[in-house]
Amino acid sequence: AILSRRLILTRVKPGRYPLWGVTYFRWWLSDRLSDIAPAHLLSGSSLQVWYLRALGAHIGNDVMIGSVRLRVPSLLTIDDGASIGNAVNLDNARVERGELHIERIFIGREGYVGSYAVMEGNTSVAELGRLEGLSALADGQHVPAAERWSGSPARKVEGYRSPIVALRRELNAYANL
Repeated sequence: AILSRRLILTRVKPGRYPLWGVTYFRWWLSDRLSDIAPAHLLSGSSLQVWYLRALGAHIGNDVMIGSVRLRVPSLLTIDDGASIGNAVNLDNARVERGELHIERIFIGREGYVGSYAVMEGNTSVAELGRLEGLSALADGQHVPAAERWSGSPARKVEGYRSPIVALRRELNAYANL
């Protein structure tokens, strides 16, 4: 699966491609071949991160991944310390109105994506951002830094204050004494 994905889907870029064209066929074939591999056996282990890196995903250090469904691994970036729950759908490729849409997905440093969440292409969770479980982030939506979003479609949860940001502020205030 790793070798076929790397060989067939090399250098694919974000964009819109005609249905049944060469790029569509390359994506479809690599997607079918990667379905053959029993990647679900790696769920929740440190091997999951290694496997996604081998497929071309850009993943930082200390990243925890439960299990994900990912369509174009080379267009996924996850920064250091991020956490992704179980059965998360990172749907950065979809067919819509006769075109294949391929987009990037970004999860920032110490970002969080809860179990059973869906992130379409051209979405992001910024540093310390949270996309709660069972939430859906539609194409073009972005969770800003240190904000918590929930629901389908996802919306900002008012009154949320990141405990990490609060702790950092207290530590900085203590250091300045």
